[in-house]
Amino acid sequence: ISNYKIYINKYKESEKIPEVMFRMGECLETANQWQKAVITYKKLIKNHFATVWSQKAQERITEILKKFPKAQWARKEKIAVRTLVRTMSRK
Repeated sequence: ISNYKIYINKYKESEKIPEVMFRMGECLETANQWQKAVITYKKLIKNHFATVWSQKAQERITEILKKFPKAQWARKEKIAVRTLVRTMSRK
């Protein structure tokens, strides 16, 4: 995860950033850091909406949130992601 963060900070303009962010989210999922994974995926959606990686991030968020149907944080994230996607779709 730290190597992904280093890459993102060092190569801010790289066309690989969306994929790197997605892979970082996957690593966070593997480490059971669900909320951090969702945050990472949301940043990807916000900053790189018009990429295939944004769509994949939306799918991963949906799958993560399904695991926590009663968790307060998951309910809040579901609303936040829905709002984010609507907002980005209008741009």
